[in-house]
Amino acid sequence: MLIERMNKSILAFIAILLTSVVGLNGQMVETPKFEAKPSKTNVKKNDIVDIVITTTAPDNWHLFSNRSDCPEDDGPIRADITFEPNPSFKLVGGVKPYGDKMHEDDIFNCATGEFRGAVKFIQQIKVLDNIDELKIEFYGQMCIDAESGQCVLVKDKFSSPAIKISSTAKTTVKEESPKVEPEELKAEIKPEVKEIIKKEDPAQLEDTNSLYTEGAEKGISVKSGMGHYAKSDENDNEPCVPKSYSRSS
Repeated sequence: MLIERMNKSILAFIAILLTSVVGLNGQMVETPKFEAKPSKTNVKKNDIVDIVITTTAPDNWHLFSNRSDCPEDDGPIRADITFEPNPSFKLVGGVKPYGDKMHEDDIFNCATGEFRGAVKFIQQIKVLDNIDELKIEFYGQMCIDAESGQCVLVKDKFSSPAIKISSTAKTTVKEESPKVEPEELKAEIKPEVKEIIKKEDPAQLEDTNSLYTEGAEKGISVKSGMGHYAKSDENDNEPCVPKSYSRSS
């Protein structure tokens, strides 16, 4: 069993060497180039950021992902993405593929993830300091969909844009409501009403003004404060007076 597995691995390795630069019908095959972009470039210290790595597999070719149920030393060459160590960040978990589909390999009798068309990986990092550049390297394999099973190695070095730590957090400034001055409030009380209150109890007039001022500061409508004044009849033209007072005859 071990010898058979070794033979499969050797045959696969030889096939890769023979077709590493030559594709179907002896034509040159251009291997895909990768790019990486952070989910955000302006962050706070210790923020978690997604580094999104993408490329496109050539038509009629599939690129292997890093997902596989094959033994570690068996099966197709899986995607290997490495980040150059940097004290400005820390890796969070491993690289995750998105959009690949598991496919059973007839040679190795085990399944490995395959990308056709769009290729996407995401690696999360914890930002510890300003990052001028994230240097990344990809190593993997892609194979043609035809029965010939030709495969090529895929190697690429690329980088992600800078990520900067914000010096200050964004704050939202709320506009304050204009404050109504006491003099404006006093004007809301009709002169004839003031005169009636003044005759009955001068202190009541000051209390009334105080009530209006306090209500305005708390955002209470001035007009709603007139509730304790009432008329004897809706059509009565007499000035309204406090319920606690009666007009002398």
